[in-house]
Amino acid sequence: MIALLKDFPVAISIARCLIELATSLLARSLQVPEPLFRIACLLMFVRIQAVETSLGKALFSSRPLRRFAILFGVAR
Repeated sequence: MIALLKDFPVAISIARCLIELATSLLARSLQVPEPLFRIACLLMFVRIQAVETSLGKALFSSRPLRRFAILFGVAR
C-alpha cells in the first residue's frame, strides 16, 4: 500500500488532508483542543503497542514454541 502511494504524490496529499480533517472534526466533536487530542492519541497508541509487545513476549516465548514444535513435529 505504501509503495503504491509513493508513486502518487497527489494521493499522499489527499490522504494527509483527510487525516487532518478527521482529526480536527473528532477533536471538535469531543470538545477537546486539537493538540491535546493528538497527544492523547499518541499516548494511547504507545500504550497499546507496549501491551501488545508484552503479551506477545508472554504468549509466544521460546518455551511454548518448542512445545508446539515437539507436539506437531515441526522442524525448527
